Amino acid sequence: MGYGYVPHTDEDRNSILARLGMEKIEDLFSHIPPELRSDGLDPASIPGPMSEQEVAEMLERLALKNEASRLVCFAGGGAYDEYVPAAVAEIASRPEFKTAYTPYQPEVSQGVLQALFEYQSMVCRLTGMEVANASVYDGASAVVEAANMAIAITGRRTIAVSGALNPRYSEVLETFARGRGLDIRYIPVRDCATEVGGASSRALPLTAPSQQTKSSRSESSQLDEGVAAVIFQQPNYFGVLEDAPGLVEEAHSEGALAVAVCDPISLGLLKRPGDYGADIAVAEGQPLGNPLNFGGPYLGIMATKDEFLRFLPGRISGLTVDADGRASFALALQGREQHIRREKASSNICTNQTLVAIAAAAYLAWVGPRGLRQLAEDSVRKAHYLASRLAEIDGFALATKRPFFREFPLFVPDGDVVGFIESMAKSGILAGIPIAIPSDDPQGPSESKAVLIAVASRRRIEEVEAYIRAASRVGK
Repeated sequence: MGYGYVPHTDEDRNSILARLGMEKIEDLFSHIPPELRSDGLDPASIPGPMSEQEVAEMLERLALKNEASRLVCFAGGGAYDEYVPAAVAEIASRPEFKTAYTPYQPEVSQGVLQALFEYQSMVCRLTGMEVANASVYDGASAVVEAANMAIAITGRRTIAVSGALNPRYSEVLETFARGRGLDIRYIPVRDCATEVGGASSRALPLTAPSQQTKSSRSESSQLDEGVAAVIFQQPNYFGVLEDAPGLVEEAHSEGALAVAVCDPISLGLLKRPGDYGADIAVAEGQPLGNPLNFGGPYLGIMATKDEFLRFLPGRISGLTVDADGRASFALALQGREQHIRREKASSNICTNQTLVAIAAAAYLAWVGPRGLRQLAEDSVRKAHYLASRLAEIDGFALATKRPFFREFPLFVPDGDVVGFIESMAKSGILAGIPIAIPSDDPQGPSESKAVLIAVASRRRIEEVEAYIRAASRVGK
């Protein structure tokens, strides 16, 4: 039936009533007590107008009165429980965006090509870069493709990676490096932040948060001029704000490209990668209008400077004119090199996450620049309030004193992170994710266990207070 419905005729209704042994429609509801019927409802009891999000949350609270359980999500680490406006799914599912999967025939794919063009334009504004592609698979693959670009551009074979990069991204990058025989070196972390100057060190410690074998990492102490890219995350995996301009300057001093991995929501408040001189900006686009879907599908955001346009992988939708001079859209600079002229290709990615990217574009258009800033500010305020209150509870302590965005690491009583998460779950709260923080003490253990807590903008202050109360019971 699609989105419409077929109304019953009078003849249909009379036939149904006769079959049921009834005379009128009202007889269907005779079992409902009069006080619950609409004709007995006091108009004053009807609530006042509410926003879409408030209505959704009210209905959610009503649903929670059922026996089904639901955890309020304070977990992050790369995927976030952001509110998705109903308009996003409605727009992304429109038939003009559901044209052929591969839009090689632009005359029949104008809807999806224009939507991707708008997505690319928004990504450029969001990141401060000059050109963007139509997305890659996810945040991890975007990091790999950025490294791939740097190798093709510089001709070098070493990638310097922040030890504060998302460990899932590091693991994927290491897998890629093994296949191509690349040298991955990790920049030291001090107090949950990347050590500026570490990329130019003669001996880069192997401080990656992943648990891959050492055979996949470099043990050489000579960097010389072999660094193709310095990859860092802002905010980093621990939620901490990095000295991004310093890391970019260090990369450029080594003749390397600077690759910034971003949280797209943070760009409503923080400086954009293009503003502090990054060469390539990548991100996981899931927070932009896409729910938590047990690991995906998500999308990898990629943008770069105009001078590196021909090294950008995947698809690019471009604006052109047709034979009659009318504005139209077509794939641009896809070039088929990734399919045919493989010796000149910088990547083997030939596709993109069209539907997820269109949802991200709908979300960005819906919230706008001011709305994105409000979302970012809302997350910051609630995250810092939660952090300050938790630090006051006996047995808890913040794992860093550095500035953070909306995510922060917390030491819990007795270091029992798993026990803390399980105890909080009994109170209906997904407290965070367990992480390992590199130690600054050379005489002590190499790492400390903590819980990484994320506060998405959709978290209500009542939920934040519930977290504090539940944590207080654990801390006693």
